[in-house]
Amino acid sequence: MGERTQLELNGVSCIPLQPLPKRKKMIASTRSFGHYQESLDNIANAVAYFCNEIGEKLRQDHSKAVFMQVFILTNLYNKSHRQYHKSITIKMFEPTSYTPDLIYYAVEGLKRIYRSGYKYKKAGVLALGIIPESELQYDLIGIYDPYREQRQAAAMRVVDRINRSMNRGTVKFAAEGVDRTKWWMNQTMKSRRFTTKWEELLEIKV
Repeated sequence: MGERTQLELNGVSCIPLQPLPKRKKMIASTRSFGHYQESLDNIANAVAYFCNEIGEKLRQDHSKAVFMQVFILTNLYNKSHRQYHKSITIKMFEPTSYTPDLIYYAVEGLKRIYRSGYKYKKAGVLALGIIPESELQYDLIGIYDPYREQRQAAAMRVVDRINRSMNRGTVKFAAEGVDRTKWWMNQTMKSRRFTTKWEELLEIKV
């Protein structure tokens, strides 16, 4: 590494440039909850939020996912609590980046692995089997409706455009719930965002 750094500083290229970034094989969205969750509804709200993030990233990459994986787990370091961790992978009916479909499959998977009586600390969603939109292969005997896909794509473009121009979360899905603070991360020690949030700008009194 030292030799390569020296050569690079002297103008000798040692690392070839990649004209295009490698296409993602997986997109994940996970969070540790700010406090323990026991309610299926609250965890489902979190999973729907994760799917919204994943759907946006898939569309940015012009990709679609074939599988959705959901996992939940308790705090493995808290030995006073009953321990449980489980994941499930679901193959979707067709590759998609349509957020409502992602939410549907992920929440259905969550319902299969959720068990009451546990204090859950973390949940997450992974989009797997990612393929470019240009390489889609549909089932020959299945029902493919190009007009439905066009309507879905148009709706998602509007949602993405509003959230990019206004703020992420300006338009969200009902499955995400109303009160995100029920499960959101504990960020009491987070540094202030001086350069990206007006309400957190540094104030200097002289």
